[in-house]
Amino acid sequence: VLHWVAVAVDIEEHRTIEQALRQSTHALGLAQQGAHAGTWDWNTASNRLQYSSEYQALYGWTRTTDEVSYGDWLECVHPDDQARVNYDLREVAETGCALNSEFRIVRPDGTIRWLWSKGGTFADAQGRPTRVIGITFDITARKEAEAHVITLLTQAKQREYDLREKQAQLVQAAKLASIGELA
Repeated sequence: VLHWVAVAVDIEEHRTIEQALRQSTHALGLAQQGAHAGTWDWNTASNRLQYSSEYQALYGWTRTTDEVSYGDWLECVHPDDQARVNYDLREVAETGCALNSEFRIVRPDGTIRWLWSKGGTFADAQGRPTRVIGITFDITARKEAEAHVITLLTQAKQREYDLREKQAQLVQAAKLASIGELA
């Protein structure tokens, strides 16, 4: 051996960063599970949607991948909400405005869930939007509570109407009785 060349690189900083990233990713996953939320990233150029495992759980998917086409995702949106949701997302992708949308999905088992998505747009160096990234929350319990409150209010209004009708009938009967007594 005439020459020996070696390069030594200190990788301690890289290992520390990797460990911090793993811990941060784990904490984010726990937070998403606790909040019944999942994150997603729609690449508007490839029309592919990448998502977290928590997002997959919201949709009830059993896919072996963490990516789906935009069209396949849109098919999961409730038919009555598809056009509006598609319009909202296309507008966000084209204009860069913020996303704030509530909609229903139909899970593979047929159950309907309410979701709330918030997101924003990322642009390339020329300012063209290239990705829409967001977080989606399961708000089914809130929507069910709202529907229950509306039902209770409707019932209360009906009871109030019925009571007013009964009161008017009693007043009318009392008037007739007093007229009969006078005669």
